[in-house]
Formats: sequence, structure tokens, C-alpha cells
Amino acid sequence: MHCCRKLTWVLWNDGVEMAEFGMTEVRIGLFRQSLTSSEADREKLAAIEHQLGEFRSYLYANREGLDNYAHAFRRGERISTAHVESTVNQLIN
Repeated sequence: MHCCRKLTWVLWNDGVEMAEFGMTEVRIGLFRQSLTSSEADREKLAAIEHQLGEFRSYLYANREGLDNYAHAFRRGERISTAHVESTVNQLIN
């Protein structure tokens, strides 16, 4: 869960490309973990990998809105993040 909070922070503060960089680090960790995992655990790790792919697609499909959110957030404007938080919560769960 700590890693997902970090990805969220990177997304809001550094943008989509840096969030993707963070997801790449997570994918590397998943791969390393899968090398010593049971078949059942590898299936769970593959499901997480799939969700990361969906999240990446979401980020790039909604890039403009996400970048605008980050700028507004830094200016202290009020913003609703319900749709993004829903996606992040799905990834975490």
C-alpha cells in the first residue's frame, strides 16, 4: 500500500511520465517476487500486473485532466478527485 501512496504523490506532483516510471519499479518488484513464488502467488502477481496496465492506459487517456489537477492542486484550488481515487483504490484492492 505504501508504494501506491507514493505513486499517487508522484502522479500529482511530477506528472504521468514519472508515475509510469514508478509503476515500472513496481513491475520489476513483481517480477522478482514471482521468481520465488508459488503458482497461485504468480497468478495473483499477474493480476496486479494486469491492473497496472489498465491504470497506465487510464493515465494516458486522461492525461490532460490529470495534469490540470496537479497544477490546480499546487495553486491550492478546490478539486474533486473521486474518479481518480476510485481507480487508485481499485488498483490497491
